[in-house]
Amino acid sequence: MVPLPDPNGPHHWSPPERSYCNNCRGHRTHNILHAHETRWRDEQGEGHVVWGEDAYYLVQCAGCNRIHMRHDSRHSEDEDNEGQAIRRVEYSPPAYARRRPDWLTDYRGPFAFREHPVGELLEEVYVALQNGLPRVAAMGIRAALEHLMIEAIGSDKGSFGANADAFFELGLVAANDKDLFKKVLIEVGNAAIHRAHKPTGRDLEIVMDVVEQIVHATYVRPLRLASLSPIAPRKGRAT
Repeated sequence: MVPLPDPNGPHHWSPPERSYCNNCRGHRTHNILHAHETRWRDEQGEGHVVWGEDAYYLVQCAGCNRIHMRHDSRHSEDEDNEGQAIRRVEYSPPAYARRRPDWLTDYRGPFAFREHPVGELLEEVYVALQNGLPRVAAMGIRAALEHLMIEAIGSDKGSFGANADAFFELGLVAANDKDLFKKVLIEVGNAAIHRAHKPTGRDLEIVMDVVEQIVHATYVRPLRLASLSPIAPRKGRAT
């Protein structure tokens, strides 16, 4: 057991110098704008004392100037293999579990200003991933795919399977990805909804790789191709 903290004494851990920055995509040096620390201890009897401490920091990234919150905490009952209290760190907003693609927030793109239902659903999926809610993320993925398919084919065919078959005919899903689309993308969402299945982080990474490709092929790529500047015709050869 580490020495008990003195509720009125100085904090016995050093303030953080480096914190995670979502904007810079990694740990960076941060300046502490404000700090607040609290401690508590509870006499359990027979000489056993439970204690904890928290430190709240308002920090600013020295690289990009982004400001966010950091919360460091320790609890006497939360120990490592050497009997030392573990320092837990949380960020607000949380560190990204998966960074949003640039085209999702591009003001020139199809999801500008979050006015498209598929873009809104994807945004909610990233928030769920960022906050450790894998089942909610899986349900959101399924909902986003269903909206995407119905919009692409022009009408609801009555079932997810029928919508998927009609969507495949548009050629937006590669032939070798069709089984993955049906068995993995759809099943992950269905299992989360109907069987409370909790997908792993790796499962969701694989699913999101494919989802982002499909969304890009359906909405982003056509818009970007349409915005290409006209290509000047070749000049005829002199005779």
